Amino acid sequence: MSGENLIMEKRPELQEPALIAGFGGWPNAAGISTEVVNNLREIVGAQKIGEINPEEFYVFTSVAPITTRPVAEVRGGVVDELHFPSQEIFAWSAKGEGKDLLLISGVEPDLKWQTYADIIFQLTSEFGVKQLYTLGGYYDNVPHTKDPRISAVVNDSVLKKKLQGQDVIYTDYQGPTSIQTFLLMESRKYNVESISLWGAIPYYIKVNYPKAYHKLLGILLQLLEMDLDISYLEEAARKMDVELALKIQGDPKLADYVKELERVYEMSMEQPEHIDTEDIVDDIQEFLKHERGEEEEEEEEEEEE
Repeated sequence: MSGENLIMEKRPELQEPALIAGFGGWPNAAGISTEVVNNLREIVGAQKIGEINPEEFYVFTSVAPITTRPVAEVRGGVVDELHFPSQEIFAWSAKGEGKDLLLISGVEPDLKWQTYADIIFQLTSEFGVKQLYTLGGYYDNVPHTKDPRISAVVNDSVLKKKLQGQDVIYTDYQGPTSIQTFLLMESRKYNVESISLWGAIPYYIKVNYPKAYHKLLGILLQLLEMDLDISYLEEAARKMDVELALKIQGDPKLADYVKELERVYEMSMEQPEHIDTEDIVDDIQEFLKHERGEEEEEEEEEEEE
C-alpha cells in the first residue's frame, strides 16, 4: 500500500489501534513529544511499517526552531548517504492482550498542514483507529522540584470524563498553535476521539527531562489501559534531581530563583506569575549541557597548563 505521500512497507493486522503522534520542533520542549513516543516504541518493540514523504511538508533550508536540512554522510571525500527529515510510522500488535498501537514520530511539518492531516486520517481510516493521542511540551515558570504539570486538550468535552482521575489540568489559551492542535480539530470530521497531552518544562531545562517524560507517559499508559514498566525513567529523573540539587546548593542566586518558582507554583497551578529568568537561567543551562566528566576534563587540562 503506497501513495505519493504515504509510503507503506507493510500492513499488519491490527484491531482498532490507538494512534500516538509526537513531533520535533516548536512543540517539543526538552524533547518530550518525540522522546515519549520513542520510549513507548522501544518498550513494546514496535516495528516500522512506513513513512510520510517529506518532500511536500518541509522547508529543507530551515534552521529554526529545528533544522530540517537534509543530513549528508561523506566518507573519504565521497558522498555516501543523504537523509531527509522523516515522519516514520510504527505498529505494534498486543495480540489480543491489550491495545494495539500505531506510532508516528518526526519533525512538525512546515508546509501544507491540511494535506498532511489528510494523510494522517487516511491512515486512521485504513487501520480503524478510533483514538488519537498527540503529545507536546512547552516551557513554563515551573520548578523542577515539584511534580511536572501536564495539561490536556480534547476535541470533544465528553472526553473530559475519560480524563477524570488523571493528574491533568485544562487551561485557556489563545495564540500560535501546533500541528497537534490542528490534528485535534481535523479529527472531528472523522469521528476520532482525540486528546492532546502537554508537559510543562522548567525554562532552565534545555536537555532531556526524564521527570516529565515519566509523568506524561504514565498518564498516557493509563488512558491506553496498558501496564508497562517505566521505572527506568523514574530512576533517571531521580539522578537528575540529585545533580540539580548539588548545583543549586552551591549557587545562592539560583536557589532563590527556584524558591520563587516553588512559591508561584503553590499559589496557582492555573496561571503562574511571570518571573524574569534571563539573569539566572544561563548558570543551570551551562551545567546541564556539560556532564561532570566534561567538566573534570577541563579542570585536568587547566592543571596541566
